[in-house]
Amino acid sequence: AGKDEVRTDGIHGLRAGVVQFFVIAHERFFHLADLPSPALPERFFDVGIAEEHAVSFAAGLARGGLKPYVCIYSTFLQRAYDQIVHDVCLQDLPVRFLIDRAGIVGEDGETHQGMLDTNFLRTCPNMTILAPCDGSELAAMLAYSLPFSHPLAIRYPR
Repeated sequence: AGKDEVRTDGIHGLRAGVVQFFVIAHERFFHLADLPSPALPERFFDVGIAEEHAVSFAAGLARGGLKPYVCIYSTFLQRAYDQIVHDVCLQDLPVRFLIDRAGIVGEDGETHQGMLDTNFLRTCPNMTILAPCDGSELAAMLAYSLPFSHPLAIRYPR
């Protein structure tokens, strides 16, 4: 990656000046060192096991004119449903959700199967849901998400 790019494992070419903030729930699962540039730590907020706070915090950032990404496991996203609806979607804010472990995830156990997010996100006003079939589509969807000005969810499997 060039000096103006953020590089991650599987996510390439997101310019540092465009990707403003990542709100991370459950950092230990997302491995911050593997996410966009440790050289920009001020753009990452690890809220720990506080999914509701992650969504409300991202909504506040978006209300202030930023376009944050919320990185979260599918199975834990349901805890923040109320915040997704009221704090993000009804206000039509540009919060982008990167939903990991969407679908059947095997050895992660029955409580970590990401089977419900599509159903409840479809009820959220102004929400767009994307699901890539491979890494190329994921890269295209991430590029699409950069200028997108509405709630957006990109769900991908383990």
